[in-house]
Amino acid sequence: MNPLLVLAVVLGASAIAIGILVLLRRRQPEGWWVDPSRASGVLGAARSPFAVILAFVILVAFQGFNDAKLGAQQEASATRTLYKTAALFSPSIRDQLHANLLCYARAVVSSDWPAMAHGGSSVRVDDLASTIEDTIHDIHTSDGVQLSGVSDVFAEANARERGRDSRLAEADGRVPSPVWIVILLGGAAVLAYVLLFADPRERFVSQAVMVGSVTTIIVGGLLLVYILSHPYRGEAGSIEPAAMRHTIDLIEHDPAFAEGGFPHACDARGRPL
Repeated sequence: MNPLLVLAVVLGASAIAIGILVLLRRRQPEGWWVDPSRASGVLGAARSPFAVILAFVILVAFQGFNDAKLGAQQEASATRTLYKTAALFSPSIRDQLHANLLCYARAVVSSDWPAMAHGGSSVRVDDLASTIEDTIHDIHTSDGVQLSGVSDVFAEANARERGRDSRLAEADGRVPSPVWIVILLGGAAVLAYVLLFADPRERFVSQAVMVGSVTTIIVGGLLLVYILSHPYRGEAGSIEPAAMRHTIDLIEHDPAFAEGGFPHACDARGRPL
């Protein structure tokens, strides 16, 4: 999410809350509580469970965000290793794996990432992943060169699949709808309770700071949960396919990856030529 938009939402919510505070101070000249000290005790009892729930949800969302980032890095690393290990096999198998892996990496960047922004995945990447798996399972282990590298190929193929599964698992958001309902209602209840401390006999600045700070914390926490649970929006703070782009750059330009020639099997978006 754009940082300026986050700032605008937080400041706008605080301004609305302070505006409501002004109205409430005018509406009840003697304050809304007969004994504010008893009311503040109830506020503490209501605020603490909400703070614990919000902190737990933020932690879960952050863990999902981190898992998605690590999964993308693992996938890119496994793709690079698979590409180099393919050089151990016969030219026909090597060239086929090289072409499929390069097209897969390009399609991940150009197709899978935009699809994940909407909670889905790319059919093209699914097909290329299946083709890679079919090629690997068709490898014959009769000659010594293939036998020495086939276990590494299967290990890296599994690592690539696990990495993609990890990032796809976070594409549709990790926080369930009932949790959103609870934290939204909880935040609204705490803020409403704080607003009822509006008292024209108190200094306006001190009460405005109280209401503004509580609003900032609640709205900021909810925005943080949303940002962490939607890691592929393509905005500031989102997870980008930097690791896979690095893999593509190495395959295309690093001489260590050029064994057997450069495979021209697809365009820059991973579409077959």
